[in-house]
Amino acid sequence: MSLHNEGKINLKNILDISYGPIREKVLMAGIKLKIFDYLTEPKTAKEICNDLSSHEINTELYLNALTALGLIEKKNGAYCNSDLAQELLVSERDYYMGDFIASLTSTWHVISMKELTSLILNGPSGRMNIMSESLWERNTRNGVNYQRIELAQTASTIISSLPEYSGLQKMLDLGGGSGMVAMNIVKKHPNMQGVIFDQPAVVKVTNEYIEKYQMNDRVKAIGGNYMVDDIGSGYDLIWASFTFNFHQDELDAIISKLYDALNEGGVFIYFGDGVEKEGTYPAEPIMGMLKACMMAANNFNMPQGKIAQKMLDCGFRSVRSTSVIGSFGKSDVDIARK
Repeated sequence: MSLHNEGKINLKNILDISYGPIREKVLMAGIKLKIFDYLTEPKTAKEICNDLSSHEINTELYLNALTALGLIEKKNGAYCNSDLAQELLVSERDYYMGDFIASLTSTWHVISMKELTSLILNGPSGRMNIMSESLWERNTRNGVNYQRIELAQTASTIISSLPEYSGLQKMLDLGGGSGMVAMNIVKKHPNMQGVIFDQPAVVKVTNEYIEKYQMNDRVKAIGGNYMVDDIGSGYDLIWASFTFNFHQDELDAIISKLYDALNEGGVFIYFGDGVEKEGTYPAEPIMGMLKACMMAANNFNMPQGKIAQKMLDCGFRSVRSTSVIGSFGKSDVDIARK
């Protein structure tokens, strides 16, 4: 055994990974107990203890842990939300993201050590019901603010930079969820009309938000299965984001269908994960999809370049690919022209 390398060994990366579960649980406890609702103004641990009817010493220890994570701040013995927590983790705020984070954790991310080791050693004993209507309706509602805060802004930036932008008349948002992306794009354009296509359970939510934002005259939602149902035609622009991962064997059929639905000169933009380095990078989509992949014994991560190549194979005359960095790490953008 060598005694020469001890001083060169750095444990920090491994230790940081090992702290992950407790960091996640500290955050999730705060969301569940609505701790951040009580900390919009500075309060002592004793005051929070009275609000929660909680154990005083452990409440203070917990608040110190939230402070260590940068979620709240402590000054002169009083605790208060950080700017980020004030904006995103107070349940009555417009951009509250607690339910979205909780849904990601409960549906996709949480896996017990027993379950994980069993999946590694024995393979799946059952499957996640990823097609559950109630699951997708709930996830759509929980994801509204993610679409508002980030995805709609990213999509708008990409689309408004297109040389064809001013002439766009009709767009399709395929798998558009709550509709925040399409409504944001249409609202910023003087002439565009929008169609949002998604599962019937999701479109129920979409229509609520179309009504809420009074976009009925410019945006409509269609419910169905885009694998088999009519998605409409005459589009100048089709936008799709993170919706092909579970249909990678059918990409030729899907992308050909989108090609046919576009007008001549139309643009199809796909926004989603693009995994590189033999399926090992970036970490965010790999970790986020690991549970679903292992329970299906199938790799649902989208390899970088796969969508772009399929676009060319299906007849698009040109494809330009780039990437952007967001909350879920690096995402690829493939822009195809008919």
